[in-house]
Amino acid sequence: MKHNNIDGPSSSVQYPGNLSNDTWRKFTINWNATTSTLTYQLEGLDPVSVPINIQNIFGADQVYWGFTGSTGSRYQNNRVAFDEVPGLVNAEVKETITRKDGTVVDGGALAKTGEELTYTINAKYLSGKQDWTNIIVKTVLNDHVSYVPGSMTISAGDGSRELDDSFWTGQSLAASIPNMNTNRNDVTISFKAKVNQVNVNTQVTESVKFEGSNYITNTKPVDYVIQANNAPEVTINEEGPIHLAVGEDYQAKGTWMDSDDSTNTLSYDLDGELLKSEVLDNGGSTEPVDWSYPITSDQLKLGENNFHVIARDNGGAYSDATIKIIVESPPSISLTDANREFPVDFGTEYTISGSWNDLDSNLVDLYYAVDSNTPVKFASNVSNSTNKGEDIDYQHSIPADQLSLGMHQVTVYVVDDTGRKSNIEVVTVNVTGKLSFMGVTENVSFENMQIPNQPTYSKRNNDWDILVKDTRGVGSSWRLTATLTDEFSDSQGHFLRDALKFVNEDGIETTMALGVETNVYEMITQDEQNVSINWESDKGILLKIDPFVYIGDYSGKINWHLIDAP
Repeated sequence: MKHNNIDGPSSSVQYPGNLSNDTWRKFTINWNATTSTLTYQLEGLDPVSVPINIQNIFGADQVYWGFTGSTGSRYQNNRVAFDEVPGLVNAEVKETITRKDGTVVDGGALAKTGEELTYTINAKYLSGKQDWTNIIVKTVLNDHVSYVPGSMTISAGDGSRELDDSFWTGQSLAASIPNMNTNRNDVTISFKAKVNQVNVNTQVTESVKFEGSNYITNTKPVDYVIQANNAPEVTINEEGPIHLAVGEDYQAKGTWMDSDDSTNTLSYDLDGELLKSEVLDNGGSTEPVDWSYPITSDQLKLGENNFHVIARDNGGAYSDATIKIIVESPPSISLTDANREFPVDFGTEYTISGSWNDLDSNLVDLYYAVDSNTPVKFASNVSNSTNKGEDIDYQHSIPADQLSLGMHQVTVYVVDDTGRKSNIEVVTVNVTGKLSFMGVTENVSFENMQIPNQPTYSKRNNDWDILVKDTRGVGSSWRLTATLTDEFSDSQGHFLRDALKFVNEDGIETTMALGVETNVYEMITQDEQNVSINWESDKGILLKIDPFVYIGDYSGKINWHLIDAP
C-alpha cells in the first residue's frame, strides 16, 4: 500500500530532503476502529489519513505493526523512541495549582505578587501489560515564581515524606518516583512556589513531563496570569552625605508614592536598627506624599551613620532610600619638619616623624605623599590610645627611589576607621645629587699572547665596561681607583707577580702592587652625565708579561672605588 504520495509530483512529497540530520521529530499514529482509519503525522507536517479494511487486508482483527525503512545502496542512521504504546501502560497524569484557601489557579485566573501557590503533581496507574518503570518527573517553573525551599513532599501510598531540594537545579525539577502498577497506582508530588513581582500582567504556563522506560506522557498545561504590582517609590530630599557636629540633631524628610496601592508601610532604621514603622495612606493619590522623621543626636554615633527608609505595599513590593550622616571629630597630625626645607642626599632615605591623636576612633591609617603621586599608606590599623586624644608618635622612612633630584613636597595625614581625614602637614625636601657606579663588568680580560722574549704588554679585550653616573652638578671632582686584591695565578700555582700596570696619559708606568690603591681615572663634572671609563689601547690598566713566566690561564681580582674628591 502506498499512501505517501511518493510517486506524485515533488510538491506533494510529504518530507523532501534528508531525515537523518540528528533531529528528533514527534511522530503520532492513531487508529480509529469505528471508521477503520489510520492517521499518522510527522511533526511539522499535515496529518495523513488512510482507510484500511483490516479483515480484507490481514484476515484478522489484531495486527502487529512497526517501522521499517530503506535507503537503497546508501545508508544512514534512523532511530525510533516510543513515548507511548497503547495497552503497554495506561496512566493518567495531572497538575493542579491552588492558593492557600484551596481555590484552583487555572484558565487565566489571577495570582498576586507575594502569594504562595501549591503545585500538586499526580500520576495514576490504570492498567497495562507492564509496570510503569524508571519514572522521572520533570518540570521547569516559569521565570516569575520561585520554589520555596524545603516544601516538597511525595505520597506514594505508604505515607507522605519530604523530598530533598537537591532534585532542583534553578527552576528545573527532575525527581524520581517509585515504579507504578496495580498495587502502587497513585503517586503525588507537591511543593510550594512564591509569586514574584511583575510590572505588567503576565500570562504563564506550567506543565509536567513523566518520563519512564516504557511510557512517556505530559500533563495538560495549566495557564494563569500573574497580576502586575507596581512597586512604590520613596525618596529622601537630600542626597548626602550629611555632615553634623557632635550633639547636632537631623530631620530626615522625603516623599513616597504608589500608583496601585493607597496604603504603604514606611520603616525607618539607623545602621540596621529599626527606629519606627508606620502605615501611611495617600488617599488614592498618584502624586508624591511627604514623610519626615526626626533623628536626635543621641541616636547618632561619632563617624558614619546610615539612615534607611523603606516603603512597602500590601503585596510585598517595596523601594528604599538611604542617606549617609557623618558625625565628625576628625583626627589630628603633626610633622617634626613641617613648613621647613630639609636637605637629603640623592639615593638616601628621608625619615618623617611626628605624632597624631584622635578623640573617638579606635584605629587609624597613616599616609604620606610625594608631590602629586598616589598617597602611600605607611601604617595600617594603628591602635588609638586607651585614653583617646593623647598624642601617639610615628616614624617612617621614605625610600630613596621615591625621591629624585630636586625639590619635593612631602605631605602626611591620618584617616580614621570611619574614613575621616585629618589636617595635612607639609615639608619641602631638597634632594641633591650623588656619584655612583651605573655598571661595572664583573669579568674583564686581557688579550691572549705567546710568552715574549722580552717584557711585553698584554692589551685589554673589549669587555672592559665601567660606567659612572655623576648627578652632583657642574664643578664636582671625582676619581676612580683600582686595587689588586688577588694576585694573578693559574691552576698550577704559578703567579704573575707585579704584572698589573697602569700607564697614564704621559706614558708613565705604575706597578699596581697587591693591596695598593691606584688612581686610574680623574674627572671634573661639567653637567649631570654618564661617564664611560675609556683609555687608549696602550694606556690605562695593562698586563705586562715577562719572558720567564709559565704558560697558563691566569686570573686575579680588582676592586674598584669611586672617590668623591679631587
